[in-house]
Amino acid sequence: MENNSPLVSIIIATYNRANLLQETLENVLQQTYTNWECWIIDDGSTDNTLAVMEDFCSQDARFRSLKSDGNKGPAHARNIGLQMAQGMFIQFLDSDDFLENGKIAAHVNFLLEHSEVDIVYGSCRYFTNEDYSLRQIGRLAKTTNERAIVNGTGLMIMQAILQMPLFQFNAAIFRRKLFAHENYFNEDFIYGEDVELSLRLAQQGAVFQYHNPPNTFALIRSHAQSLLSDKTRSIAATQKLYRKFWQSFPAFSLRKIIGKKLILLRLKQVFFALLTFANQPTTVSFYPLQRIIVVGKRLLKMFLDKIYKKVQV
Repeated sequence: MENNSPLVSIIIATYNRANLLQETLENVLQQTYTNWECWIIDDGSTDNTLAVMEDFCSQDARFRSLKSDGNKGPAHARNIGLQMAQGMFIQFLDSDDFLENGKIAAHVNFLLEHSEVDIVYGSCRYFTNEDYSLRQIGRLAKTTNERAIVNGTGLMIMQAILQMPLFQFNAAIFRRKLFAHENYFNEDFIYGEDVELSLRLAQQGAVFQYHNPPNTFALIRSHAQSLLSDKTRSIAATQKLYRKFWQSFPAFSLRKIIGKKLILLRLKQVFFALLTFANQPTTVSFYPLQRIIVVGKRLLKMFLDKIYKKVQV
């Protein structure tokens, strides 16, 4: 890549990822596009993350690091990166994920050739800690369908994002101008902050375009299933997201989608509440009643586990 190519700002928010961050930063170094700066924002880690960051910064001046004043969530950390970014284009990257090495080059070239496009996005594949060569279409092996491909702006993009997130955030590159006047992540959202921003950008008229030539996948690490407490918090945050946009979307088609999503989220809440109850120890002292409750909980848990394996809520 020639020296006069535009600067790309790669923004990585991280929290207690010392064991994985090094691999992600080594992956950045493998990009064929070389005119980049990489802002690594530590969101108050308590492990050795900061030392890993400083080690890379000392070896390559393109790496820059900052430490947040406490653990305030990925939106806050990414906003610090946006404030510091000097690039014409923005590439977000999670601190445990990878990009195929032609990803940034292909998407930068596409944006240079298509001035009308604000956000170019590609596809992603999932791998696991046990198999780095794995390239699953979805987090679950049974997933065989690609995400929908939708180009354009406004209503149709918002519909696509609401139906299913249109793209993994790592899979896109954004023009820096989209974040002018502190049009940043909403720090009220600990979960779903990327979906909230995507919806807001589409609402503001940003033009989205799919472009996925060879060697451009965003590679997402598929972790073990989340704890029940994490899922409960995620559901609550997603409800908050949908309720926010319910207020600002006058279009019936969007409200219809959001209404269905809110009903589904409520059903998920009930499901996980029952699962939490089934996993709790029984404290009733009267033995016959205790046995009835224990057996009932066991049967309930078996039933819920069977449902969970089928639908992966």
